[in-house]
Amino acid sequence: MGLRDFAIRKAIAVIITIFAIVCANFVIFRIAPGDLLRMMFRDPQGKY
Repeated sequence: MGLRDFAIRKAIAVIITIFAIVCANFVIFRIAPGDLLRMMFRDPQGKY
């Protein structure tokens, strides 16, 4: 059962890592200043 336990531990570690990365991205984009869509689609003349 050594290989099975190893695979289960690795799978759990991968799930935890992906969850942590998703949470970090969520927090980073929430605390970032400005509105991403407004910055992407703004008018070059400065009008909204």
